[in-house]
Amino acid sequence: FYSVEWEARVQADLAAIFAEVDVMVCPTGMVPALPAGDDIADHVVTVGDRRVETVHHLEAFFAMPFNMASRLPVFAVPTTARHDGPPASVQVVGRPFDAPTAARVAAC
Repeated sequence: FYSVEWEARVQADLAAIFAEVDVMVCPTGMVPALPAGDDIADHVVTVGDRRVETVHHLEAFFAMPFNMASRLPVFAVPTTARHDGPPASVQVVGRPFDAPTAARVAAC
């Protein structure tokens, strides 16, 4: 799943994006939350009414690329509570080492 080549590709893709924009606003995850007591070993998440196989349960969340690209400041901003309980949020991701700009956008 994880390799140095994959990390280099993620870093290059993010560098290209941040050559064009100051921040990205994107979902925190493709699922609202993993069910309590869920067996993360089965590597299947439900998106809408569709079951999606993943290599690792962390693929259900869009934080992985930004965790790998650790120079990027990321703020999770709550957006709403879902009807079934779990909160929803978006991520505000800034250019490398530019936490002040990302924080200003996240505060909006």
